[in-house]
Amino acid sequence: MKTKITLLLIAFSIIIGRNAHGQCALDQNQPLNDGGTSERNLPGYFDWQSFTAGMSGGLCEVDVLYCNTTTLLVGTGTLNIYSGTGIGGLLLTSQAVNVNGSATAQNLPFWQAFTITTPPNVIAGQVYTWEFIPTVAGGLTDPYLIQVNIPDVYAGGVSYNFGTGGDIAFATYVDGTTGMNNFQIENDFAVYPNPANDFVTVKLNSNATNETYIFTNELGQIVLCGKISEGNSVIDISELARGIYFLKVGEENRKVIKN
Repeated sequence: MKTKITLLLIAFSIIIGRNAHGQCALDQNQPLNDGGTSERNLPGYFDWQSFTAGMSGGLCEVDVLYCNTTTLLVGTGTLNIYSGTGIGGLLLTSQAVNVNGSATAQNLPFWQAFTITTPPNVIAGQVYTWEFIPTVAGGLTDPYLIQVNIPDVYAGGVSYNFGTGGDIAFATYVDGTTGMNNFQIENDFAVYPNPANDFVTVKLNSNATNETYIFTNELGQIVLCGKISEGNSVIDISELARGIYFLKVGEENRKVIKN
């Protein structure tokens, strides 16, 4: 387990408006902050905050409140989204992101909006976690600051650095026209997200169990198969090459695009 150093720095309590992209709507919002957590830009270092989705749809944006020091923060990292609390759950999406505080003065916080290129589906009332991993030698200073609030003020989740003692200043946005709200169950089943990266969820139109699923490629060759044991089942398609596939469950077929 890595050691983290926490510093309370630059006391602020600010609420700054952010503009979401497309049809994203603000869902979770924890804008309060009274200090900063000192994050290391070294191998194995990261930070995360869990949250409870308030609406169902595609998680289209995550905003994080960083803070400049005497050096303006400009660098890169990775944003991961997991199901559940912490990073032990199912990885829903992962992408490279940029942090750019060059438009903000030294020693002041700034909101960094991360637009999610392939929004994972979130369901209202369920817990998810965003994780930020700095790119080693990717431009961010060592250490760099993420703004936090102590004591805990957000009831929907916890932070890696403080547990139930404090929260990162963050916001999440959901597009209710995508994800769960964007599919219709046609006859036997629905599949989402589509297009997909590493996982798809199959939702049966009944309480049927032990249904067989079969993925075939455009040549009609079977490339993946198995059993669906529940009404909602997550299928790992990470080993499939990019392209178009056909998923058959029962007597129904759906086209699935693998990114």
